[in-house]
Amino acid sequence: MSHDVLFNPQSFSFDCVYDQETTQDVVYENTAKSIILSSLQGYNATILAYGPTGTGKTYTMEGFQYSGCHPERGIVPRALEDIFEYIESYSNDRVRVLSKY
Repeated sequence: MSHDVLFNPQSFSFDCVYDQETTQDVVYENTAKSIILSSLQGYNATILAYGPTGTGKTYTMEGFQYSGCHPERGIVPRALEDIFEYIESYSNDRVRVLSKY
């Protein structure tokens, strides 16, 4: 009889864990904003929402409201706001925004 272990124990660490009471602003400021700003400095970046169906991935990434400064804006609208604000801050420079679509 073999006593080989069929699995290897794994340890994981998390930078932050949010509950359902966490605001979109807190999630963006603590998780995504620094990634967005570093991408504007030339670093590659990915923000990925992963988890089971119904756990809030779409809400976290997109939110349910996209207008103005609505507090339920998700990561994507907030990221676009920061990107275009960054571009606007260099208004003396010529900036070109490309889209594949």
